Amino acid sequence: MTVAFYATLRDKTGTATYELDLSEPTRLDEILRRLIAIFPALKEDLFDENGNLSHHLHLFRNGRDVRFLNALETIIEPTDTLALIPPVGGGST
Repeated sequence: MTVAFYATLRDKTGTATYELDLSEPTRLDEILRRLIAIFPALKEDLFDENGNLSHHLHLFRNGRDVRFLNALETIIEPTDTLALIPPVGGGST
């Protein structure tokens, strides 16, 4: 499966995309644990202090927000793309 990192997450991982080897459908929470094992700096962006999925992070499975699927129980297929998008700000008014 492909994991796409955006904005500051690219800096933390050193890459825009990462190919995670999945041999079978896997729950999102397991995938996130695997990503943290590979990229430990992601932990603070993925989970809040209570271990819940951060409300500031946007996670999309094939373009669909996982919060509207099954959140951490969302099943990720080996052919899926998971996009991790941190909050972004800036610009002028």
